[in-house]
Amino acid sequence: MDVSITKKVKRLVFFPDFNYNYNVITGGKMLVSVIRIGNSRGIRFPKVVLDRFGIKDKVDMEVTDKGIMISPVEDIPRKGWAEAFCSMHENKEDILDDVPNTEDFEWEW
Repeated sequence: MDVSITKKVKRLVFFPDFNYNYNVITGGKMLVSVIRIGNSRGIRFPKVVLDRFGIKDKVDMEVTDKGIMISPVEDIPRKGWAEAFCSMHENKEDILDDVPNTEDFEWEW
């Protein structure tokens, strides 16, 4: 299995290949074992690779025709909300609809 590390977009890309080079620090190729985890299979990543890409507990995985792409998950709560609210305000999409008067509304129990 060929492990290619793309520096610009910070993701790991796995392509089926049989050329191996164990240069982990500089982002080369390495041989990794597929291990049993219950009824599934898994790959153990060296700590230096996890640290380099800031991988903690989760990754995004994309399966393509060429292989498996694994990217770190950005765990920033509410990332992009401020920009979205500003955009909504500029487009006047942040105005609440008219709230009906409860006295004019007949509730059914």
